[in-house]
Amino acid sequence: PALHATRADGAALVALQIALSVVLVVGAGLLARTVSRLLSADTGFQPHGALTVRLQLVDATRFDAGSRAPFVRDLLDRVRALPAIRDAGLGAALPPAVGFLAVGFTREHDDGHRDTIMMNFAPVTGGYLPAIGAPLLKGRDFTEADATASPPVTVLSASAARFFFKDRDPVGQDLPFALPGTKGKPRVIGVASDVKYSGLDKPLGAAMYVPWQVMPSSVVFLVLRTAGNPVALAPDVRAIIRSLDPTQPIATMRSLEDVVSTSVAGQRFRGRLATSFAALALLVAIVGLAGVVARSVVERRRELAIRLALGASPGRVLRTALAEAIGVTVAGIALGLGGAALAGRGLGSLLFGVTPFDPLTFTVGSCAVALLAIAAAWLPARRAAEVNPAELMREE
Repeated sequence: PALHATRADGAALVALQIALSVVLVVGAGLLARTVSRLLSADTGFQPHGALTVRLQLVDATRFDAGSRAPFVRDLLDRVRALPAIRDAGLGAALPPAVGFLAVGFTREHDDGHRDTIMMNFAPVTGGYLPAIGAPLLKGRDFTEADATASPPVTVLSASAARFFFKDRDPVGQDLPFALPGTKGKPRVIGVASDVKYSGLDKPLGAAMYVPWQVMPSSVVFLVLRTAGNPVALAPDVRAIIRSLDPTQPIATMRSLEDVVSTSVAGQRFRGRLATSFAALALLVAIVGLAGVVARSVVERRRELAIRLALGASPGRVLRTALAEAIGVTVAGIALGLGGAALAGRGLGSLLFGVTPFDPLTFTVGSCAVALLAIAAAWLPARRAAEVNPAELMREE
């Protein structure tokens, strides 16, 4: 009885280890699928083939936009002359996680009902939208002449255009308000796709673009769309900036794909950490289960030898030796699925594009744990099926 009690305690401990493994494996799977969904989600722009450069145009406590406008103009002219450049522009925002200013707008209906929308407001130059890969759906992009146009002009994203004009064509229409520091209501000259400026885990957002010269920002992002590897152009772009302004600080140049990848660094780190813990817990559970089966085989070797001597097939003996391992595994997985459901609910705020109770993740995770556990128990069980009854009887 003492041996049976000890073995039962060991089996219960292994079942708990398997349950913990299921919880961690499923949790890691949910986080891994979140990163995959974030990177494959529609962002409204095309990161492939674009180089980004962060520039700080202010060299004093006071930003003199007028004195920096020639630098911006000459910089764009020079980089656009590079052979591999397809589009180039400059803006105060950079998707997917750097917005310039979020502004709320309210629209009142005839029945007194009000709608409110949060909109990203971004000063940009011509070429910025095609450089980040945000397609123009209607109208045109900004030109140099738009900096002094009267009335001022704007490009809206698709959802912003629907908010202000419903089903009407917004191109050529005036917005119902004036921009700060400008005279007249801005006229819509184009409609672009919605873009994510608040993170990949947020929905596509509305945006309003105005010429950078109208509302200049001291911190801007130069974006270049190239025909080849964008990072290969970094030395040429750096040389152009240095020739125009040797004092201009240049932060690290990065491809827009790298910017997108970095934006999910937190989610990726959590996924890797959970995967590491899951692998460790699973290793402990597998070793423990193999030990339980090996001990059971040693304790029951006389019984198994008698079964073989009486004509039992090796396959039947193998199944008998594995029965306890299968029972422990099933119990651990059942307990682990319950724990994984609770853990999934707790991870809900960290997930994107996948539910806390995602059937595929739960199924694959539990099946993977089950297969590894049974595989670990198979070797000592196989040895039991290959025992020679005559040799064992002589030992006894």
